[in-house]
Amino acid sequence: MIHCIIEGCGQRRLDLADGLAASTSILCLVHCLGLPLLVLALPGAIALGAHGEWVHGAALALIVPLALVALWGGYLQHRRVDPALLGTAGVAALIAALVWGHGSPLETWGTVAGSALLMAGHWRNWRLRMCLVGSPSCTTRTRTTPADGTR
Repeated sequence: MIHCIIEGCGQRRLDLADGLAASTSILCLVHCLGLPLLVLALPGAIALGAHGEWVHGAALALIVPLALVALWGGYLQHRRVDPALLGTAGVAALIAALVWGHGSPLETWGTVAGSALLMAGHWRNWRLRMCLVGSPSCTTRTRTTPADGTR
């Protein structure tokens, strides 16, 4: 993974990194919004500790390196900062939610906003990279030129 951060990754690795990073953001959102409903339906789920403070720290430990690899690798290809700005704002919101503490209404809002911003950043990153390889789904608004200036 360090190699990807320093020198950039191939298209397949970036697809995997973007996919994993976006998936963890979705899981974060499902965890934050869905788990309280599950706990209400299954009181025994509380005993599992599935909504404990450790879950958020573990999730951030997975999300931050994946986001770094995917968004930095994408930047090295398309040279656009907007996906990284969205991703950075998302990570900042997730960290703020962790700092606000378990059970706080701000924790829920921070987690939901952070997950949404991260998903938006990874989606934008993926779209820009697809435009570089000439994907037919690419629109003129998202088209960009590769870092080396070739088409």
